[in-house]
Amino acid sequence: MTKLDCCGYKGYDDFTNSTFVKSNSEYPKQCCSKDSNSRCGKQEAVDKKIKGCFHVLLDENIPISGALLFLIGILQIVALFGSLKVYQCLRRLPDFPDLFENNL
Repeated sequence: MTKLDCCGYKGYDDFTNSTFVKSNSEYPKQCCSKDSNSRCGKQEAVDKKIKGCFHVLLDENIPISGALLFLIGILQIVALFGSLKVYQCLRRLPDFPDLFENNL
């Protein structure tokens, strides 16, 4: 949460009924601010509106993953047409005797 600057899976509300909040009476520091000395209560977490880590990961990684998947798909289509072309060329070759047929 510290590296991604996010709070919980969906947001601060993920911690509302957790044992962490029940035992400490406050939310994790990442849900409020980077300042580790300030108290992080529910109202502070609501006011800061820190995004959940799921949304942060989605916003950052979906465009990269989508572009990569698109390029892999194009590569597979090119490989498919290449293999079909090789297959057509092999079908046109005359039947040669198998050189290894008698060596079994």
